[in-house]
Amino acid sequence: MVKEKDYTLLAIISIFFMTAGMGTRPLVAILGNELGASSFQIGIIIALFPLLPLFLSVYIGRFINVQGSKGTLLISATLAMAGLSLPFFWTSLAGLITSQVLAGAFHTTFIIAAQSYVGQSNDGAKRDHHVMKFSIGAATGTFLGPAIGGSIADAISTSAAFLVLSIIGLIAVVMTFWLTKEKNQDPDDQEEKRKAPMGELVGIVNFRRAIYISTMILTGKDAFTSFFPLLGVEMGFSGTAIGLIVSANALAGLLVRWGMTFFLSRFERNTVILSSVLVSGLMFLLLPFFDYVYVIGVLAFILGLGVGLGQPLSISTALNSLPRDVISQGLGVRITANRFVQVTSPLLFGTVAQVVSVSSVFWLTGVIYLFGSVKTRVRKE
Repeated sequence: MVKEKDYTLLAIISIFFMTAGMGTRPLVAILGNELGASSFQIGIIIALFPLLPLFLSVYIGRFINVQGSKGTLLISATLAMAGLSLPFFWTSLAGLITSQVLAGAFHTTFIIAAQSYVGQSNDGAKRDHHVMKFSIGAATGTFLGPAIGGSIADAISTSAAFLVLSIIGLIAVVMTFWLTKEKNQDPDDQEEKRKAPMGELVGIVNFRRAIYISTMILTGKDAFTSFFPLLGVEMGFSGTAIGLIVSANALAGLLVRWGMTFFLSRFERNTVILSSVLVSGLMFLLLPFFDYVYVIGVLAFILGLGVGLGQPLSISTALNSLPRDVISQGLGVRITANRFVQVTSPLLFGTVAQVVSVSSVFWLTGVIYLFGSVKTRVRKE
């Protein structure tokens, strides 16, 4: 029987896992640049991270629905760390490409399994609490990772940072052994889960809205994480400064999660979502106009506050809108949509950066947020 301590443990596991995974994200663009890749090529390499999950996430969700989350968490965390370490042992564009394909596939598998694990409760309030706890753990790792990775890259080398971060991620692997396995499902229930129709899932209005919010938020997060390092290099910032600014953005996302229940108790959910999207869009538009590290740090922090609210709210909305017996499959559909955006947006942004400028990536993202905000309204249950 899964207990409250297991959800706390999963949050701690997520800290180490996300420290490794998200710590390498800014380094991909930097290492690619060091290896002579163009902005367009870097965009392609970044797009490889979510490539396999684009096609496999629904099947991964179905697998987890039947086989459970714990074993999947253990295997995916182990293989993701192996993939992240590759650029150290194989320091070339081919090694970086292989690393992104493998690490991206197993990173997504871990995320679906973790979200499925926290979505088990029949009590909506408890489920929201578990989602919040998991998202805080993930956000903590997202905050720590870029600062650690940037510091190691400056002190040793960019490729060495991949290795050290993957070793940190192995702590998550060890801790996963301590998780309580979910109770076995009835075979008839498992068979029913395998046959859940796709049309039923996409036909749920709030689930579609949750997907829309999630994909838009991810577009901005990936644009910032992947292309801000290039903007920072253009501005003359050091690797440490770039890592700290990315971490400041992640720290804001962590802090705002602690205040989420306060905002939701004072304002309508739709008001909170709309405000976060509009503030984020404005920050994206303003970022390229400044080249002072402290000003950029403040803008990045405010941007983190905006996007930090959207992601856990989209997860919570998705879990609450889905029938319990198709949660993992629904999460797979949601992740598929996310990965589609993560595959296509770097290609688009990489082309824009190559043909126009890196600054244009941030202006385009800001426009997407401002115009997309009109489609974020969630129906009351």
